[in-house]
Amino acid sequence: MTGASIAALLLTMLALSAAPGPSDFVLVAHSLRHGFRSALLLIAGIVAGDFIFIALAMLGLAFVAEALGGFFIGVKLAGAGFLLWLAIASWRAESRDGMEQPASAGWSGFSTGLLITLGDPKAILFYMGLLPAFVDMHDLGWGDALVVMLCATLAIVLVKSCYAGLAQQARNWFATPGAQTMLNRFSALVMLAAALFLIGDAIIGEP
Repeated sequence: MTGASIAALLLTMLALSAAPGPSDFVLVAHSLRHGFRSALLLIAGIVAGDFIFIALAMLGLAFVAEALGGFFIGVKLAGAGFLLWLAIASWRAESRDGMEQPASAGWSGFSTGLLITLGDPKAILFYMGLLPAFVDMHDLGWGDALVVMLCATLAIVLVKSCYAGLAQQARNWFATPGAQTMLNRFSALVMLAAALFLIGDAIIGEP
């Protein structure tokens, strides 16, 4: 890969990462409820999902992704079910002293980030359709693959961390039990909306 192609790829990934989508709304809601550190694991889940698509693209397995259309629909529905469960848990959650949250919140965030990314048609379209415009997939070495992964990680972590950081600042303004309950309800509604989006995309959209 040339310097120009790397720069173009990074800028495109930054733009795509900054474009609001289900993962961004869920990330903000998760950060509002659980805090910035927990949101970092959700971001890690998003990165892991992108790495899976990069690996498929590297191996020239776009046709496998198309053949596994039913699998991706299942992933979307599984992600929707998980988000619905999180929405119910958030709605029923009681406010906690000191804004503390259970350690399991972080790992549920990782799973959420991974499932949303695997079911995201934007990610599938980019890695299976648009990535070859930046990279010669027939002459892609491990060094180039590492560059692609580093670009994806940098773009995702930079943009999503900004979203999570802003949400954390807002979270610090709502330290009272009543405000925490309001944040939990808001988080639940966002999770519900994201779940409905995934369900609708699985039913009427293509993976």
